[in-house]
Amino acid sequence: MLKRSLLAAALALLPAMPVLSQSGSDVARLDTVHGWRMADGNHMAALQITMRPGWHTYWRTPGEVGIPPQFSWRGSDNVAAVSMHWPVPETFRSNGYRSIGYEDSLILPVEVVAKSSGPIRLSGEMTFGACEEVCVPVTLPFAIDLTEAASAPHPGIDRALKNRPSGRKQGGVTAVECVLSPTRDGLSLRASVTMPILGADELAVVELPDPSVWISGGATVREGSVITTEAELVPTEKAAFAVNRSDIRITVIGDGQAVDIRGCG
Repeated sequence: MLKRSLLAAALALLPAMPVLSQSGSDVARLDTVHGWRMADGNHMAALQITMRPGWHTYWRTPGEVGIPPQFSWRGSDNVAAVSMHWPVPETFRSNGYRSIGYEDSLILPVEVVAKSSGPIRLSGEMTFGACEEVCVPVTLPFAIDLTEAASAPHPGIDRALKNRPSGRKQGGVTAVECVLSPTRDGLSLRASVTMPILGADELAVVELPDPSVWISGGATVREGSVITTEAELVPTEKAAFAVNRSDIRITVIGDGQAVDIRGCG
């Protein structure tokens, strides 16, 4: 709980830092990439963040400290659903903490499911952290009309899609064991994954689909073929709290690779 309090206090101070305008600046810029209409009728587009050299932004889960990215799709038209395909991130160490993200730039593929055939209007805002020695929250707008004009894959989006984490089978995962125990504030989770070593500095990250549950970043330990992490799961609202093991998502990151594991067991 102390770490959550410290993070909340740090974020509370962020508005006093220089916040970039919604038109971008020399620190960060947000662009859209049209992409192509897929065979199933969905449209693969992308949001592209370009930062000043040496700056970085965060993965969908920032790690022990950081600003998680947030999206608004306000102003979109003919959009039924949107899913993002995050490429494999890097890990950064600063002041004793480890965070997860991308240095200099990020092409984030965005798959859009249309309500009906025809043009799609993708519009909204993205809020993300831009960090060097300090982090500043950046909120920038985006808007693009997606048509069927482009049918061939865009090279940048294609590279990002090919750099997505492996799945359970492809990553060589043979077992996933999750032990949940009640705590005063919520639940503690100990997750153990049997899989090949990815590198010398592996990190296992736990996620849940419910954004109202705060998840601590526990230590990752490798013993032979098993990598283990522990996390505290604390609901932000004081109410009955339970976790379905099939909803637990574990991503193991290391040496430019990652394995995305959905569910325990």
